[in-house]
Formats: sequence, structure tokens, C-alpha cells
Amino acid sequence: MGIITMDQTGYDRLSQEIELAKAELQRIQRTRTETMRSLHSSDAIMDVCDFVTAERQATKKLNDLLAKQRNAKIVDSAHTAGTIGFGSIVKVLFLEDSSDSTMELKVVSVAPREGEVSIQSPIGAALYGHRVGDVVGYSVGSSFFQAKVISID
Repeated sequence: MGIITMDQTGYDRLSQEIELAKAELQRIQRTRTETMRSLHSSDAIMDVCDFVTAERQATKKLNDLLAKQRNAKIVDSAHTAGTIGFGSIVKVLFLEDSSDSTMELKVVSVAPREGEVSIQSPIGAALYGHRVGDVVGYSVGSSFFQAKVISID
């Protein structure tokens, strides 16, 4: 897993998810232990198997969240006036075909069909910190593209 860029709010949300995942894992482990103490029937044995599966899933979820936290790079969500930052609505002109597009720069979760672009995407990373008139270059696979910043809101 590579570096995951997020602002402080995203990091705090991730930390909360980790605490919830820890609490869920502990709850599963407690319930499994209580169930094992009452192993008097084949139904109880099946219940323990279900708890083992749930515990594995909860452990995986917790480990995935912890990996995200270890790889998190916290960036300042505020940006200087006139520069592209998180939440900026940017209009760009793609130099390859002279088409234009308006997009909103987001930290983590995005909806591309709604014009949102992640800072982790090639174009999002290229645009961050630039101003109107700047030409940015970015690669997608083996192709290189350029876009000119037309406006920033």
C-alpha cells in the first residue's frame, strides 16, 4: 500500500474507524469466549465457528485500517487564495484535444461522474498548489497529458 494523502479531518475519521473496529473485535472475542464456556451442544460448536469467521473478518478490517493509518500523509486542507487546494473547483483546458472540464479537488473519497477528482489521482496531484495560467503535466499509464488551469473557485 502506497502513501495515502488526507487532511486532518480524514485522519481523525480514520482514527475513529480504528477505535470502532477494535471495539467490534473485542466484542466478538468476548462473545466467542462466553459461547465456548457453554459448549454443551453441537449448536454451540457451530456458533464458535461463526465467531471464528467473524473474528477473522474483524481482524482483517482492523489491520487494513491500521495499514492506511501507517501510510497516511496528512496535508493542510487550507490553501492560499488563488492556488488549487482541497475543495477548489477548477476548470482546466486539456491541451491534447482542446476540451475543457470543471472538477472539484477532494482528499480521499470521490465521485468522478460528479466532477470530483482525488488528490491521489494523477491529475489531482498535478493540479494541487498551482494557479490560473499554469500548465500541469501528468501521466496515466504510459501516456502523458497536459492541462492548463483556466479558473479556480
